[in-house]
Formats: sequence, structure tokens, C-alpha cells
Amino acid sequence: MGTYLRNRMVRIGLGLIVFGAGPLLAIIALAAVGIWPDPNPNPVGPGILAALTFWLGMICLVTGVVQVRRVDVPVGDAAAPAGAISRRPLALLVIGFVGLVLTVRGGFDILVLGWVNRGAVTEACLGVAALSWAVSGIVPNWFRR
Repeated sequence: MGTYLRNRMVRIGLGLIVFGAGPLLAIIALAAVGIWPDPNPNPVGPGILAALTFWLGMICLVTGVVQVRRVDVPVGDAAAPAGAISRRPLALLVIGFVGLVLTVRGGFDILVLGWVNRGAVTEACLGVAALSWAVSGIVPNWFRR
């Protein structure tokens, strides 16, 4: 844990998340307990602050974790399976994140909204494929083109 906290990007990401989303979470918690003067607050300012800083903080946090854990396998190395590009953690992380977003969006459209159409099913299928590539570490060569 100390190795991660020594990385500048990890510290920036944690700071953005804590100081960006912290006021909104504090208002929500204080209103739930009954300490906040308004029992049903509408904190627009802290909400906008959280929306603007949370994803930037997550990007910085993930970048810092990848910097700390960076282990690259060269493309021509024998450790890389046939038909795969190198196992680069950043590429697999991006593919996994995109797969997660597509799977959640497609699943939400299908299961919650009931939109069983071509777009929702395509999102879900592409998301599952991207997630399997990210988990297995094997990405087809045609993906590089």
C-alpha cells in the first residue's frame, strides 16, 4: 500500500476523489442522520463538484496504479500466446473498462428498461467480449489494426 501512496498520480487521484466527492457525501450522510438543517437537501454545488472531479480522480488513480504495477511482455516473446498482442496492463485495463461500461449499459437497457433491440444486445455482447479479452489477457491481433 505504501508503494501506491508514494506515486504522485495515486495521491492526486485520491485527493480529487476525497475533496471532490467528500462534501456531497458529507451532506448526504448528515441529512440521513438528521444533523443537516434540511431533511431533503438539494446540494447542486457539491453535486457539480463531485461530477467534475470524480472521473478525473478515477483516471488519475488508475493511471497511478498502472504505473506502479507496470509489467510489459514484448510482442515477440514466447510468454505471449499465439494470436495475442503483448500483455500490456494499460491496454487490458482500458479494454476491461470499456467492456464493463458496455455490458452495464446493455444489461440496463435490456433488464431494467425492457429495450430488447439490436443496439442494447450489441452493447451487451461487445461488452462481454471485451471483458473476456481483458480477463484472459489475450486480445486478437486484428484488434491492433
